[in-house]
Amino acid sequence: MTSTEFYMIVYSIIGCIVVAVNIPICCLIYFSKALKPSKELILIGGLCLADAVQAMANILSGFQRIILYSRGLENGRENSLRCFVEPFNVLFFFGYHLVGIMTMLVSVDRLVAVLKPTRHEMIFSRRNGILLTIATFSFSALTFVICLFFQIKYTKEMSILCFGSEAYLPYVWEWVHQIRLVPVLVSIALYLPISFKLYKIMKSNTVGRQLYQNRKLISFTKTVGFVSFSALILLVIPDILVTYFKPLVGDYEKAMFILAHSKAIINIFIFTFRHSGLRRTCAFAAKRFCGFVTRNRINLVTVSNIQSMRSVDTH
Repeated sequence: MTSTEFYMIVYSIIGCIVVAVNIPICCLIYFSKALKPSKELILIGGLCLADAVQAMANILSGFQRIILYSRGLENGRENSLRCFVEPFNVLFFFGYHLVGIMTMLVSVDRLVAVLKPTRHEMIFSRRNGILLTIATFSFSALTFVICLFFQIKYTKEMSILCFGSEAYLPYVWEWVHQIRLVPVLVSIALYLPISFKLYKIMKSNTVGRQLYQNRKLISFTKTVGFVSFSALILLVIPDILVTYFKPLVGDYEKAMFILAHSKAIINIFIFTFRHSGLRRTCAFAAKRFCGFVTRNRINLVTVSNIQSMRSVDTH
C-alpha cells in the first residue's frame, strides 16, 4: 500500500464519521421540537452542513482513488474539465466556500449578540438564520457556475486522480483557497472585541433575569469561540503552511490535510458537550433510535426539554 492510498483511506474514514454524525445533528437542529427555542443553533446547523459537504467530498474522492489504485489505473490521464465536474470536486468547491463563510457568520452573530444584545434579539430569528444559510449555499452555487464558464475554455490533460489543485484554473484554485482562509481569519479576529466585551460582562454586577441572560450569552459565545480557535489550529495554520511554506512541510503535506479535515470531528464534540439542550436531544434521539424510549416518553421529554431550555442556561 502506497502512502497516497493510506491517506485516501484515512480521508474516507474521517468523512464517514463526520457525515454519520453531522447529518443527524442538522436534522435535530432544524426539525426537533425540543430544539425549536434554541434559535442560536441555526447557524451552527449551517456550519455542520458545511462540514458534512466537505466530508462527503472526502468520502467520494477517497473511494474513487482507492478503486483506481486497486485496478492499477492511478497513472492514467484525464481531461481537466472532466475532473472539474467530478462530484467530489464540485463538493470540495462548495465545501471550501461553506466552511469559511459559515464560520465567519457564527462569529458575526456572536459579535452582534455581545455588543447589541437587544437588537440581536429583535433581528435574529430561526427564519433569518435559515435564510442566511440558504444565501450562503446560493452564493456558492452562483460562484461555481461562473467558474465553470471559465473552466470550459480551459482544458488540459492531468492525472486521473483529479486533484482539485490541478483541475481548477490557477486563479479559481486561489479563489477557492482564499474563500475558506480569509473568512476564518476574520472570524478569529472578531473574537478580540468579543472577548473584551465578555470580560466586561463577567465583571458586571447583575442579578435576576439579566444574570441568567448574561450567563447564557457568555456560555454560547465561548462555545463559538472554541470553534474559531479549533479552526485556527487545525485549518488556518495547516492551510498557510501547505500553501506558502510547502518546502518546510515536505512529506507532511498529506498529514496537514488530515489535520484540517479532522476539525469537523472536533466541532462535533464542542457543540454536543458545550450545549446542554443539543446534548440532551442527541442522547434522547440515540436512545429512541435504539428502541429504548416509548412514544409517551418521547412526548414527555420533548415538553421537558423545551421548558428547561427556556429556564436554564446552555452551559
